[in-house]
Amino acid sequence: MSEKPRGTIDLADTLVGLHRNGEAHQMAIPPGPPRRIEGLTIGAPFMTREPPHAGEMHPDGDELLFLLSGMVTVVLEDEEPPRRVSLAPGQALVVPRGVWHRVVLGEPSQILHITSGPGGEHRPLTRRRSSIVLDEHMKSSHRPRGRLGVARGAAANNLGARLEANWTSWIRSPGS
Repeated sequence: MSEKPRGTIDLADTLVGLHRNGEAHQMAIPPGPPRRIEGLTIGAPFMTREPPHAGEMHPDGDELLFLLSGMVTVVLEDEEPPRRVSLAPGQALVVPRGVWHRVVLGEPSQILHITSGPGGEHRPLTRRRSSIVLDEHMKSSHRPRGRLGVARGAAANNLGARLEANWTSWIRSPGS
């Protein structure tokens, strides 16, 4: 459901759609994949864990990612091997149209996204992808690597189960 904004908007808890016809609408964050509109979708989720997918791609235009707080690495699959771009608060990255990418958290973070639509795809998270996401998380966090090999399988399965459980559980507003 969408409605015209009538006051301030908390982009951590809701999305704003800027339609190609020039109108703005406030949209609830749905369970499951995000609703796509003919235009731009803007949000600023506060992420406390990895996204519940193994990457996404936007065929209708570039996506702007602006880090408000925390630390993330964006993995861009526009070359081989995939390119890794670290963002600190106040830095932005343009993800080119049609490039598969994923966000890897270094710590809880809030990121503003401006995403073109209506098209978009997400790769489902598999056990193998869970392990890859876990490996990316371990690389981006500054933890000692001592026993990583021993914990990888069980930790990856646990992470996969958590990520597949609910699309919306990976974001929360800072006050909740």
